[in-house]
Amino acid sequence: MHELSLHEISPKLDALPTSGIDTLFEKGTGLLNEDGQLVGEQIYGVFDGATSLSGSIYDGLTGGYLASQAGVEVFSEDDRSLTELAALANTTIFHKMEGYGVDLDRKEELWSTSAAVVRTQGNELEWCQAGDCRIQLIYTDGSSRQLVEPPDHDAETLALWQKIAPVSHQPIHVALADKILEVRRRMNIDYGVLNGEPDALKFVRSGVESLDDVFAVLLYTDGLYVPDLSSGRSHAQEILSRLFIMGGLEAVHHHIRLLQESDPDCLLYPRFKTSDDISAIALYQ
Repeated sequence: MHELSLHEISPKLDALPTSGIDTLFEKGTGLLNEDGQLVGEQIYGVFDGATSLSGSIYDGLTGGYLASQAGVEVFSEDDRSLTELAALANTTIFHKMEGYGVDLDRKEELWSTSAAVVRTQGNELEWCQAGDCRIQLIYTDGSSRQLVEPPDHDAETLALWQKIAPVSHQPIHVALADKILEVRRRMNIDYGVLNGEPDALKFVRSGVESLDDVFAVLLYTDGLYVPDLSSGRSHAQEILSRLFIMGGLEAVHHHIRLLQESDPDCLLYPRFKTSDDISAIALYQ
């Protein structure tokens, strides 16, 4: 399909709401939607759960699902700072894994979740981020800014997959099992996620932002990443913001799903599965 470029997408903010909330929540090609979503009175969050490499199932649920839902449940309390809630969510995941008998000494056995959570307080935005969930501000002049640019810890693995996929007769999780294991064992060493380890908190980012001149606040998991096929970037925030301005979350979703449908073997832009889970929230100011 034809990939949209920046100069082909004209920003028209007057086509979008000037207040309110829009959400998107959709399962990808996995067993179940391991993303989570929180919409409270003043607190909003998206969570991206990741299951252990053993793929164990607990009462019919995956570890990734249980981890993301732990994040939703803890942040729903809404009575502490976001960093305090992040620490509590991390501890909660630890105790849940402990209760299910997970081997806590093996990183590849741990469940985890990324998170992006905000709390609106008048004209200020308290925010907290862990892993590869993103918080993006769209301004009234059509520009955008990421509050945190997460490290792309899967970049090397996916680059390898792009090279071997055309000649491999195995799925990525089999063909690159050793590399995937190597990366997973670097959790909270090279990159951070909430997985019950104390070091997870070293990677939590937080702050307070003014909402002056902010048109919308976007929270989203990596299922809403827009690949830039011309440059090879796994996510182009500029293209996402233009798509969003053109038609909200649904326009971004439509573009991503079209790209994925045109690349079912994950060769045009490498990824772990044809379509990923999506959790996204747009807060119009």
